[in-house]
Amino acid sequence: MSLLVRDEYAAYDSVDKAAPGRMAAGCLAHARRKFEELLINTGKSAVAAQALEQIGAIYRIEREIPAPGCATCWIGCPRI
Repeated sequence: MSLLVRDEYAAYDSVDKAAPGRMAAGCLAHARRKFEELLINTGKSAVAAQALEQIGAIYRIEREIPAPGCATCWIGCPRI
């Protein structure tokens, strides 16, 4: 199984279909932007506010985790 991190650009649909078993994963930055737009445009959204808080918490944790070297990133990754 392989994983493709993507946004909603329609061209990625053909990439997903080209490899049976490939799983598509959404991009957190794009999701965050959509929640932010919802909050800005409506001025109120409990769901958007909560989602932005949770995404912010994830980003804070990510900043604290040291980034692995390139060699570590590729261990166990299937070649496409």
